[in-house]
Amino acid sequence: MIAAVPRLACFDLDNTLIDRDASFLAWVRWWVEREGLGEDAVEWLLANDEGGFRARAELFAGARERFELSGSVDQLVEAYDREHPLFTRVEEAVLDGLASLRTAGWRVAVVTNGGTVQQNIKLEHSGIRLPPHPRQLNPAFGLNPRG
Repeated sequence: MIAAVPRLACFDLDNTLIDRDASFLAWVRWWVEREGLGEDAVEWLLANDEGGFRARAELFAGARERFELSGSVDQLVEAYDREHPLFTRVEEAVLDGLASLRTAGWRVAVVTNGGTVQQNIKLEHSGIRLPPHPRQLNPAFGLNPRG
């Protein structure tokens, strides 16, 4: 008898399962208004974000200097990590598709290079809850490739 081969579907989180750029823009607009900054701050943050690939500490060090923000860079990054994911939205079709894969016997994993705190909040807030068996493919999540 031939054993069934486990099926695994891996998806990137940012700009695949969720629209990271749209959530970043929504957060930027909210944050700039809260901080009392002008439209130039929105433009600067969008131009310097590099699609999320720029290190957050670098981004906020530059923002702190340019806009004379109070608080340390670490405080700004920590706040961003907690706030930005709350602007994340997922299309219902994405959730339905993931559920269909699971129903068909597929294991689903999320591949991400983002920070642990932020990505966990995005998964929870967006409704992309992973069942007990998945592996989140990020070293910070304690991936066990044999498990």
